[in-house]
Parts: sequence; structure tokens; C-alpha cells
Amino acid sequence: ISGLDVLYVHNKLNDLTDLSYQFNAGTQNDPALGLAASYLEYLGTPTRSAEEIAEEMYQLACSFSISAGNVYTSIDIDGLSENIPAAMTIVEDLIYNAVPDEVILENLKADLMKEREDAKLNQGMCFNALQQYIFFGPDYIKKTTLSDRQISELTSEDLLSKIRGLMDCAHEVSYYGPASETQVQTLLRENHRIAED
Repeated sequence: ISGLDVLYVHNKLNDLTDLSYQFNAGTQNDPALGLAASYLEYLGTPTRSAEEIAEEMYQLACSFSISAGNVYTSIDIDGLSENIPAAMTIVEDLIYNAVPDEVILENLKADLMKEREDAKLNQGMCFNALQQYIFFGPDYIKKTTLSDRQISELTSEDLLSKIRGLMDCAHEVSYYGPASETQVQTLLRENHRIAED
């Protein structure tokens, strides 16, 4: 499929599917991606609240998660194969049409600040931070860690645009499920927005 690398493995054991969108961007590229991923999972859309999204995914026997690692960000959708198209529609609707919630954003920021304060009191965390500083240097830490001021200045639109922006980049899709390769290509063409070349 143009604009996508698709990794396909056939699941011969059952009717479960694991679908993952992998992006070559992580917290080393943008330290706010982790917060953006966390924030999106608490939001709804103009047509579905966050609770309705959770209920619909439950009814479909599917789930999704968004995670930002150091190098990659992934959006994972898994569940019953027959319901994956509907789950993809829900997840992509959330990505493109999430309704900001400033209360949730402020709570996430407060939680992150509290985690930082707690980490300063944890000897293991301090040792880990010292190791990173020794291995990678001060520039790496500054590049991959948001300052308290940067966190406080982040807006909902800043965070939501980061996830939407990923969807406009070429990315890799991995599929593990019972569908044939041809069916997977059709699934992606019909249910996944693919960036224009």
C-alpha cells in the first residue's frame, strides 16, 4: 500500500487480531509525545464521550492503546478480528476529532509534576537519572525532558496536534490475525487514513 509498510503474520490459532501503527518518532524527537498519548486516551469526540468509547470498544471485544517510547510511538488496536474495522473507525475518529478537556489536561500536568517531585525522593530514580546524565550528557536530558515551564505552557491543541501529525507521516503497520494479506490491504484502505505521498 502506498505510504505504508505492512508487516503481516497470519494467526492460525484463533480469531484474534493485533494491529499496530508504528511511527518513527518518540520522546527523543518530541518529549511531549508521552503526555499527548496519555491525554488522548481520556478524551471523547463530538459524537462519543470517553465513557461511550470505552463501552463501544468493550462491546466489540476490542481495546486500544497509544504509547510513546524513546524512539517509536505506537497505536495498538486488538480484539476480535470481525470487529477490528469498527474499532479502527472509533480510534481514528478519536485521533482526528478529540474534544479537548482542560480539567483533564490540568490533572495530567499536576500528576506529572507530582511524579517528578516523588522521583527526587527515590534513590533508585535519582541513580537512574544520574546514569542517563553520565551516558548521554546534559544536552540529551534537555532535549528529551520537558521543563516544568514547558509542561505548564502546553495546550490541548499542542498535544492533540502531535498525535494527528503522526498520522500524516509515513509509518509501518503490523498485523497479526486470521485475515489474508489481501483482506488486510482492503481493511487498511477502507478504515485507515493514509498520508498522501
